[in-house]
Amino acid sequence: MVMPMDCKGQAAAILVTTSLALFLSSCNGPSSPPSTKQLDHHPQPSERNRENHDEQQPQGHDEHHPRGHDEHHPRGHQGHQQERGEHPEALRQGGAVQPSEDPIIERWEDEYFPFLGFAAEPATAQRWDSTYAAGQAVRWVKSEDRPHSLDDEVLVPAAQTVLGDDAVPGSRPTRTVVVPSFFIDRYEVSNSRYQAFVKATGRAAPYVHENWAAIYNWGRSTAPDGLEELPVVLVTWDDADRFCRWSGRRLPTEDEWEAAARGSSGQVYPWGGLWDSSRSNVASRLSGPLADMAAWDAFEASWTGSKKAEIAPVGSYPADRSPHGVFDMAGNVSEWVAGTFKTVSGAPPNDRKGLDTDLRVARGNSWGNRDYSAPLSLRYPYRGDRVDSVVGFRCARDAPGEAPPN
Repeated sequence: MVMPMDCKGQAAAILVTTSLALFLSSCNGPSSPPSTKQLDHHPQPSERNRENHDEQQPQGHDEHHPRGHDEHHPRGHQGHQQERGEHPEALRQGGAVQPSEDPIIERWEDEYFPFLGFAAEPATAQRWDSTYAAGQAVRWVKSEDRPHSLDDEVLVPAAQTVLGDDAVPGSRPTRTVVVPSFFIDRYEVSNSRYQAFVKATGRAAPYVHENWAAIYNWGRSTAPDGLEELPVVLVTWDDADRFCRWSGRRLPTEDEWEAAARGSSGQVYPWGGLWDSSRSNVASRLSGPLADMAAWDAFEASWTGSKKAEIAPVGSYPADRSPHGVFDMAGNVSEWVAGTFKTVSGAPPNDRKGLDTDLRVARGNSWGNRDYSAPLSLRYPYRGDRVDSVVGFRCARDAPGEAPPN
């Protein structure tokens, strides 16, 4: 994954922990995934103060960071900063960083995310996309081919909904909960939508002065050229919360996010119960199907980064669509949700590291996570000031006539 960054009031600390997004060196197009900040600090990459860029100090990052820029990308990186105005932090640092293919290493993931193994893949003829292969380019839907507007919402009706998973630490037990009706964004919030917020409020634009973030970095108040319809990344939990409130909405609760992703019956994945890497934008697109942690470690060691975007424009994977018609909940980017990393009622004691702390939570897999075939019930705890290239968000709001969720 790409590295996360810290936002501690006006602190100048930059802490980046990378959540792996990798690419085989033979893949000629991997990107580095972001990482997170940690409770017990290993030396970490940069955490930056998103409110006060001028006080941020650049730092190194964890080796596990996929970067991004894809062949579908309509522009080259060179020169785009001048065209859209240098970001204040880039000016302070003497110029914008450039993408590189340096190796990346992930630590937060190993410490805070339980490894659940990799799910078996269907036979080639039974895949959603029979042409799927390791190193495949990311899908890139054209604006005119997207069936809904970028800001479209979906109504999820009130229902008895199956949540959690007895086999997943931190998400167990399986339970049935009445989830009131709500609206949720059909797509992850795009750069273009977030740009309107930046320009209207003056909030600092997403920028991390490190090579792994170069492809996704903004100018002064403008999204990267050609990446306007990708989900916004390099945003903290507070950035996401502020955007949703500015737009008259809020971040979805964990129950809402899971209900929108799994349907009332609690499907393992948006499309059903069987994993299929060809349906979503996840790390196995770069690595190919893996058998165990040793295979992942070997892939990770062989990957040297990428100079192209590995995040897809929202809605580019039509098979990654939930029973309610919500897109990209199994891949592309993980998503900030409301609340903190609380223990589920009825769970075994000490079920996951980090429970009942002030860690925030992201839900859904991404293009750079190690656990590419993890069920939708898995919760990803991160520091709220984390900034990286594998975490974005979408917004929700109460449906008319429904009381706000507790």
